[in-house]
Amino acid sequence: MDKIKIIEGGIFVDYRGRISHVNSLNMNEIERFYIIHQSDTSVVRAWHAHQFEKKWFYVVKGSFTTAFVKIDNWEKPSLDLKPEVYQLTATDSRILYVPEGYANGIKANEPDSILLVYSNKILSVALNDSWRYDKNMWMDWDVKDVNYKLIDTQRIIDYITSFPKGISVESIIQNSGADKLRVYPALFELEQSGWLEVLEREELGAPSVVRKRI
Repeated sequence: MDKIKIIEGGIFVDYRGRISHVNSLNMNEIERFYIIHQSDTSVVRAWHAHQFEKKWFYVVKGSFTTAFVKIDNWEKPSLDLKPEVYQLTATDSRILYVPEGYANGIKANEPDSILLVYSNKILSVALNDSWRYDKNMWMDWDVKDVNYKLIDTQRIIDYITSFPKGISVESIIQNSGADKLRVYPALFELEQSGWLEVLEREELGAPSVVRKRI
């Protein structure tokens, strides 16, 4: 049986706007899609399992905590099964592939987050392969373990990478999607690590134009 895996995509940005893609996705198996609009971050959608249905998850807006459990007994699964947890954000432009045999659960990390889900089964078939378990099994959804610093740093990295000749810090603050208060600390850490090159600085030394080090 397949394993859960990430299918990497990318984001292209220029003066016209932004294009997010996952060009390496093979869509031969996909039969349908649906979109989940999650306005409330307290709502948990779990657990919904499928013996034969595969799914592909892509965040259109915001971010989600997603978790998946490999079911060992469909009528009475073990209580000590360990979930595989993934943080997905719109700024990553990547797809999470989940093969058949798993229960899935999702929770929005940000209000008004949007999740696109592809399936390899038409609806009539999927409805006959639907197993539901209590959301409190296997995982404490109330634990606040989302690393927003890591998420924002990745947003900043993705945005800077889209401008190989350099981009202003003001543009990063306004358009990267990262928390504005995290931008300068993240730039400092990226420069110290050798990933970031500062092209211009302000009078007091703060970076004003940066790029990914070549």
